[in-house]
Amino acid sequence: LEDGRETPVSPSVKLALKFASAHKNAYQTLKKVSDFFERELRLNSFDGQGSEIKAVVGFGRLSLIPGLRKLKQNAAWYPAEKLFFLGSGGELLDSFEKELDVMAHEYTHAVMEHFI
Repeated sequence: LEDGRETPVSPSVKLALKFASAHKNAYQTLKKVSDFFERELRLNSFDGQGSEIKAVVGFGRLSLIPGLRKLKQNAAWYPAEKLFFLGSGGELLDSFEKELDVMAHEYTHAVMEHFI
């Protein structure tokens, strides 16, 4: 803001701010889920070995990984890459990075893969 007026922002800056916010939301939500599993189940990361938790945020239509092109309006745990994919949303659904229930659901898939 400049003198009470909104300063014009280019579309690329708006996009960068949106992605920065999405990444911050994903980090905070994943941290809540991870902290819950550690506190309640004494589980250090999804594998119990303290592995780094990684996520692709704002996943859209293009993907180099076969089978994941339809995840724009979805979220998933991808075991081959040990990554969480959080879609960017679309006409029917909003983005997934701040949805605690969605993140906990996907995190549970990761945990089950290592313990069942």
